Amino acid sequence: MDENNRNFITAIVLSIGVLFAWQYFFVPKPPQPQPGQQTAEQRTQTPAQQQPGPPQPRSEGGAPAPAGTAVQPGAPQVAAHTRDEALASGPRVAIDTPSIKGSINLKGARIDDVVLKKYRETVNPSSPNVVLLSPSGAPNAYYAEHGWVAEAGKDIAVPGADSVWKAESAGPLTASSPISLTYDNG
Repeated sequence: MDENNRNFITAIVLSIGVLFAWQYFFVPKPPQPQPGQQTAEQRTQTPAQQQPGPPQPRSEGGAPAPAGTAVQPGAPQVAAHTRDEALASGPRVAIDTPSIKGSINLKGARIDDVVLKKYRETVNPSSPNVVLLSPSGAPNAYYAEHGWVAEAGKDIAVPGADSVWKAESAGPLTASSPISLTYDNG
């Protein structure tokens, strides 16, 4: 074996030795799980362990929730209505442009009904249009909500999620006719 190969092999062996020594002396040991705490391997189930049937809702800890309960992050929300029932539940201002249709809920000035006119869920021309936003109370609710916060120490009524706004015009929001929403803080 020539001098260069011997030096190369020696450098590799010493490098591996440094890596093992570093791991042994300097890298902290992983924390020991507390009694009753599950590890990632214990939480995952193999397909053979899963039971057939509809998926069960899970609580925040990952354990199955009791039967008949729907666990959702954030504020509790009841999704007992259809999308059409949720849209009919309050005053709205229509949106009708060449690309989108929908409405703005005047309670909270929440933009919660947006459907793309030019796009379908599948390539089939008779499939439903793509729904971007859906109102609270409907299945798969997703909406845009905004609000204000009063200055600290001031007792000023600012609009929130339950504030009822008024539309200045009766017509729909279109590309050529904007609308104005007003709020009276009384």
